[in-house]
Order: sequence, then structure tokens, then C-alpha cells
Amino acid sequence: MTLSMAAMLSPDVDVRFSTLCHDLGKGLTPKEFWPRHHGHGPAGVKLVEGLCQRLRVPNEIRDLGETGGRVPRSDPHLPHPETGYHR
Repeated sequence: MTLSMAAMLSPDVDVRFSTLCHDLGKGLTPKEFWPRHHGHGPAGVKLVEGLCQRLRVPNEIRDLGETGGRVPRSDPHLPHPETGYHR
């Protein structure tokens, strides 16, 4: 669903790649903390770096993919994309 929304907002491959990379860090969350994945964005930055190196992703796209992990996606001041309500 997130990728579909990103595709509607932008035709750019780098935006879509960043969307896909954002949740890579969730796999590093210890099972006892599930279903919460606090800190998964920053934790996934190294995974994005490794993925991009292995796939030879251009640096500009890699940088945006890493940014997806460094910048929080949800801001309580922004409306929820599906409902329009603030959290």
C-alpha cells in the first residue's frame, strides 16, 4: 500500500526505492519487542548501504534510500494519509 501511494505521488524510481528501503530495519527488531519496531529506520541504514552496494545502485538513489531510514515518516502534526485525521 505504501509503495502504491508513493507511485501515485511520484513517478521517480528513487522515491519508490526509498519507500521500499524504509522498513528494512524491521527485520532487526528482537522478537520480544514485536509488533513494535521502534528505531527500525535508523537500524536499517546499514542494510540499505549493503543492499545498494550489492545491487550497484547509483549513489543518488542510495542516498535517498538511506534518508528514508534516517527521517521519521510519521509526524503528529501531519494528517494521516488515509483518513486525513491528525494523530
